Amino acid sequence: MLKPLLIVLLVALPTLAYLAYVWLQTRRDDVGFAGQLARAPWHWLSLGGVGLAAASLGAWALMGDPAGGTYQPPRIENGEIVPGTHTPSAD
Repeated sequence: MLKPLLIVLLVALPTLAYLAYVWLQTRRDDVGFAGQLARAPWHWLSLGGVGLAAASLGAWALMGDPAGGTYQPPRIENGEIVPGTHTPSAD
C-alpha cells in the first residue's frame, strides 16, 4: 500500500511545489492565479514527476526489500486457501 502512495506523491511533487510557488507569487504581485497557471510549464512538471518516480523505483529495485526474507503468496492447497506468509532470512 505504501509503494503506490509513494509513486503518486513523487509524480505529483513537482506540480505541487510549482503550485505553491505560483500561489505565493500571486499573493505578492497581486496577479491572477488562473493567468499564472495558464502559462505553467506543464510538460516540464510532468517530466519531472515521472523522472522522480522512475528514480525512486530504480533505487527501490537496486536496494531491495529492507526486511529481507522470502514472501510466499496465497495459494490453494486441497481446495483450501492458504494465506500468504513472509519468512525472514536466516542471516
